[in-house]
Amino acid sequence: DCQASSPSTSESEITSSPRNLRWVCHRSSSLGNGGVGRTRGFSTGCYGVGYDGTNHPQNQRDKAQGRAPGDQNRDWSEDYQDLDAWDHFKDQAEFEQFLVRVFGAALPHVAEDAAWYTWHASATSDSFRKAWLEAGIRYHQTITWVKPTHVLGFAMWNYRSEPCLMGWRQGHKPPVYQVADESSNVWEVDWEGKARCTDGLHPCLHPEAHVLTEAGYRPIQTLTVGDKVYADDGTFHRVSAVTCHPYKSSDLVRIVAKGGNTPTLSSDNHPFLIWRPTRQGSKITGGEVSWLRADQLQAGDYTMTPVLAEPKLDPFPEKDEEYWFLFGLYLAQGHLQKAGHGKNRYPVFALHKKRQDLLSRIANHWESTSEYDTNDYGVISQGVTVMAFDPTSGEEFEELGGSLAHAKRITAEVLWLPRAKRLAVLRGWLNGDGCRVHNRNYWQGKTTSPDLAAHLALLGPSVGYRTNVYRYEPPEQLGTIQGRQILSQRPEYHLYFYELEQMDRRGRSTLLEHEGHQYILRYVKSVERVPYEGDVWNLSVEGSPTFQTAVGMSHNTQKPTRLFELPMLKHTRPGGICLETFAGSGSQLIAAERLGRRCFAVELNPRFCDVIVQRWEQFTGQTAVRVTGEAG
Repeated sequence: DCQASSPSTSESEITSSPRNLRWVCHRSSSLGNGGVGRTRGFSTGCYGVGYDGTNHPQNQRDKAQGRAPGDQNRDWSEDYQDLDAWDHFKDQAEFEQFLVRVFGAALPHVAEDAAWYTWHASATSDSFRKAWLEAGIRYHQTITWVKPTHVLGFAMWNYRSEPCLMGWRQGHKPPVYQVADESSNVWEVDWEGKARCTDGLHPCLHPEAHVLTEAGYRPIQTLTVGDKVYADDGTFHRVSAVTCHPYKSSDLVRIVAKGGNTPTLSSDNHPFLIWRPTRQGSKITGGEVSWLRADQLQAGDYTMTPVLAEPKLDPFPEKDEEYWFLFGLYLAQGHLQKAGHGKNRYPVFALHKKRQDLLSRIANHWESTSEYDTNDYGVISQGVTVMAFDPTSGEEFEELGGSLAHAKRITAEVLWLPRAKRLAVLRGWLNGDGCRVHNRNYWQGKTTSPDLAAHLALLGPSVGYRTNVYRYEPPEQLGTIQGRQILSQRPEYHLYFYELEQMDRRGRSTLLEHEGHQYILRYVKSVERVPYEGDVWNLSVEGSPTFQTAVGMSHNTQKPTRLFELPMLKHTRPGGICLETFAGSGSQLIAAERLGRRCFAVELNPRFCDVIVQRWEQFTGQTAVRVTGEAG
């Protein structure tokens, strides 16, 4: 009854979009010949809004990390009107022509008297109106969705509404039927479709739940529009909305996975990407990937984290592997220091005297270096410090990796290096802060920087190492080491790097290929309910329905089905057909199922298609059927 097909010849009339289309068809067998029949409703949700992580003012986190204003973020208070709003398009005109092609491609498949509804962002409203006019669609009015809470962002007034154009083909007014509980163009709809009832049913996370961003793991409540989060395609995507509302259920689900000791607390209905193995006794014989609600998880499942996607281009083609090895060494044992009274700051490495190999590599890479022995200052030490007189490298290292030990990090540009250079970074760090213990087959190291730990854990699997990270608090009673008092009370992050194999030494799976992408599997150690009262949070992410938590990949927000039910009730009878050209997470498909309508949905992103099909299966209790070739 629910069919998901790969692109086929029947889609040739809708090839004006920039990528091949994938169809998800609801009850398509009744339509005949792969067509959409007398489609009475057309809905779409293409936003076209781009957010840039550098386009918001400096925040408290930046200040705490010592970043100067304008270092990572720009204050756009004086040029707000010039903010780039055209995501994936060079300019506004290109975006408008894309919309014209989409609407024009849909027109032959839609009844002349169909009602058209298009959700969009306020910033792009003019472009949608222009595209409608050029495509021959008459604008009638704007529907406004009033959300239960405002969306956190950097607009002068936080948005609590979302607009939707409503109209029809010029000269062909659609049929209209009475809707019992809604008559105005302002729809006050909660996340789960219950008008003005913030009952906490929307899938969400605890405010302190960690989400992986380009900057490292951050509590979800600290994220803002424009931040970039790690998604299940192995890349970072912009956050387009942050939502928060009261949680009225009695408890949250606490999930702990192997490979780290940071749990994730979520609402019971929040979905996670899970591999559930099938076992014969204690032996794993197979398994199945699916999105499961938190309350469906059980010990013995595996959460899934995507391996970094391979870059298409080298962001630093002029820099060789040796440069990146020394950058990794800088992350472990380096800092910047002035020489004499000049303004320049140079890379300085604190090393053990026995590591003559590292001293030689530094001397060979830079034309001018200087070593000094800490014994020169009357201190008994096995250490030696070497300075490289290259201020340019000093500036680059600080920009790409930070400066203070507890604030070291790896920027996104470094994460997108080719594999060999990423491996050089990791080896450089391991030569400084890592070691092999006796004859064991893994490396281990530690850092006081949580961001560096998160980035190294992401880097490791992309170069062949499964990575575990554990946080350890300092002892309550401060002592001494070799007569020196312990001054730092910062937590330490211990990292373990194992050669990446299909199974670990206990016979548990660690790596899985799914939908053409590799995932690291993490064994779920425990799932339990914990009492909770307070707010819960969630994200909307551009170009992906997912984001990475401390335990694994989760699913983000989705539009309430009520927003699609109202137009269906207004313009169609049971059995009527609707077309959705930007299906997202499939809310219109579920709305059609609830109301006895039929829906054709088109989605560009295969991962969204997976979410749609799984959501439909969970809602109906039926099994979706995948077909190939011409639909119908």
